[in-house]
Amino acid sequence: MSPVFISLDDDQLDFFCIFRYVGSDVCGFIGTTTEELCLRWQQMGAFHSFFRNHNTIGAPAQDPAVWPSVTAATKQANLFRYQYLPYLFSLHFAASQNGGSVIRPVFFEFPTDAETFNLGYEFMWGSRMLVAPVLYQGTTSVNVYLPTDRWYSLFDYKYGSIISPGYTTVSAPTTSRIPVFVRGYSVVPRQTPAITTTATRQNPFELLIAPCQLGKGEGTLFWDDGETIVNDFNSHDYHRFDFVYNTTSTGGLLTINHSKKSSTISLPTLDIIEIFNYPKAPNFRSFTVNGTPVNINVQKSTYSGITKILYVSTEGLINLTSSDSIVLQWSNAGSSMFDIDVGVENGKMKALNTNRYEELYF
Repeated sequence: MSPVFISLDDDQLDFFCIFRYVGSDVCGFIGTTTEELCLRWQQMGAFHSFFRNHNTIGAPAQDPAVWPSVTAATKQANLFRYQYLPYLFSLHFAASQNGGSVIRPVFFEFPTDAETFNLGYEFMWGSRMLVAPVLYQGTTSVNVYLPTDRWYSLFDYKYGSIISPGYTTVSAPTTSRIPVFVRGYSVVPRQTPAITTTATRQNPFELLIAPCQLGKGEGTLFWDDGETIVNDFNSHDYHRFDFVYNTTSTGGLLTINHSKKSSTISLPTLDIIEIFNYPKAPNFRSFTVNGTPVNINVQKSTYSGITKILYVSTEGLINLTSSDSIVLQWSNAGSSMFDIDVGVENGKMKALNTNRYEELYF
């Protein structure tokens, strides 16, 4: 793959690998688009590193506000993108530091699976997420191929549920997110989106944990000031956190290693942890951070025995700079009094509204 060089000024060149900084002119640059084409393109483009609706001079307007349906779909897609911006930023940071890709073909992750070799209508968002956009006119479903692994739905259809590998047809109406799946063995950082990225950076961190078949997961967060250009990684000021999760026979264990520290960049606390396929109701009174008991907010924290989604939300839950190594640990409940089952529909809506940003923006 040939690199692309973009001139910034007389003294600087910015270098990008195509798979690192890739995108398109959303809704099309030449010719007149349609409402449906623009809607589906906005949904897909939200996962591209370079994301803009771009049109030629003199062409009919095609910004999302032209059609109410495109407006709604774009807001929904954009909020998902900005919810997971810490993950996307970390992908770019790692690719810039070590080489690699951000947007990648599925066969990059599954090179021995022949079904992925010509799988041109799906792509990976890093190693943790698989995206299957809607590409055909008039369709409201996608025939998705998931390579052999543990996968969970990360969109409206069966959110948080295990989706079996192989070919499967999933619902994809214009009013929902396009199909997105998170891979088992993942710990993915995120934040509740605000009006601007500057404001979003002040919101508490969150983690989405999607365990593998063995109940384990890993992930990484890179975090700098969001503005300084990196000239040398050895002198660049940033944080790095490595997350390791284990479902134990009696509870759960999350270890956070602060492997690279900044003395100048402040950090919000980690307040929310959402875990898919958690096997049993936790004892919310048993949570500890490095051995010190934590008062979990049981009004905001839930567990559903039907969806198997554990959602822990407590203001100031973990101060990420408090120690080089932080261990959050808890045990499962010994009686049904902790088995808070909100039901299938309510459980689904709780999960979909995990960050409650629909209340702010819709």
